[in-house]
Amino acid sequence: MKIKNIILVIFLLFVSCGGDILEDSESTDSNNILAVKLRGIWMVGGLTGASHTNVVSAVDMYDPVTDTWYPSITRLPTPVSFAGACSIKVSDSDHRIYVFGGFDSSGNVLSTVQYYTIETASWSTGVSITSPRANINAVRLNNKIYIMGGSSSNASASYTSNTTTYAYYPAGDSWTTMTVFGATASERFMLASDSVIYNFAGRNAYATLIPVTTNHLGFNIYQSVLGAETTATETVLTSARTGIAGDIYEASSGDVMIIAGGFTALTKSATATSVITNTTSSTSTNLVQYLAYPFITSGSSWQTGTATGTTFPSRGFGSSVVYYSSSLSPNYRLYNFGGTDNLSSASGSIGAGWIDLPQPPDAWTYTWTSVTNMPTGRYGFTAVKIQQ
Repeated sequence: MKIKNIILVIFLLFVSCGGDILEDSESTDSNNILAVKLRGIWMVGGLTGASHTNVVSAVDMYDPVTDTWYPSITRLPTPVSFAGACSIKVSDSDHRIYVFGGFDSSGNVLSTVQYYTIETASWSTGVSITSPRANINAVRLNNKIYIMGGSSSNASASYTSNTTTYAYYPAGDSWTTMTVFGATASERFMLASDSVIYNFAGRNAYATLIPVTTNHLGFNIYQSVLGAETTATETVLTSARTGIAGDIYEASSGDVMIIAGGFTALTKSATATSVITNTTSSTSTNLVQYLAYPFITSGSSWQTGTATGTTFPSRGFGSSVVYYSSSLSPNYRLYNFGGTDNLSSASGSIGAGWIDLPQPPDAWTYTWTSVTNMPTGRYGFTAVKIQQ
């Protein structure tokens, strides 16, 4: 009887902590807790269903080393979807996840800046964006975080998009308005290499994807300080898409961009800013491609991966990160999480998995390997890898 009572007490303690042993400081060494958090991938924001009222407040964390999920390790103070998010290391003892703008549960576009400090497990508020933004991505470069374009109107309002680039400096909690990047658009995907931010794909009207024939300028941060963009023209995509996922990594031959999924077409019956508002049809893709440096038309082209087993899921508005660990085999993987396959009756996928990374100039074949499902299916969110 005593043994049964002890087991019951342990079970009740586990439940009272939300089933999250990671947060149990009395049973787990604090240094080990922090190590898991710093190596984890954090699912921030997004939607579970076809309405902005289905916004996700829970922030779930995934540990690739142990294939373990930690559901609702924290919660967004203001839940948002289609926001920009990324991490930045302010110091060795100050790692943060920043969340910029997005749509709230009523579909209002926000200018709020929310950030979570890993070491203190606490949320704070930064200085608001100069103007509200949703349908954005955020990218870290040279100790600053950049957002480009996006939408400035509420989810159900007439479509708007912007050319404005904003730079946020976490250490000073301040914003700078940069040179416009010259392409009115929302949902542009962004990746950074050296001093250049590359942005591509997305929409330039309520139901119009940016054509593949449209050249996009890489945004050179150093030149922009002097008031000019780089003149190098990025390699155009092979097909118009919005809602793609991806990351950038260093191969033996230089940096490589990898992108996956998205929507190649959509039909909307009204001029709403949100991609899910009044969308009547959409076409998802499982296309996976890479672009090796240099990222300009004179030196490279997008290469398509060939599946040798299970193909990449046909979904859009999921999120991907390139992840390294000496404990994994292979050590480098592209992890992809969530997304949706239908914007007209959207529901967030719980699917998660990984593929090997291409090593140019070798031909690339891959197999999608599923991992443990996400605790909360979501799309229109960001998977955040902590900057080390």
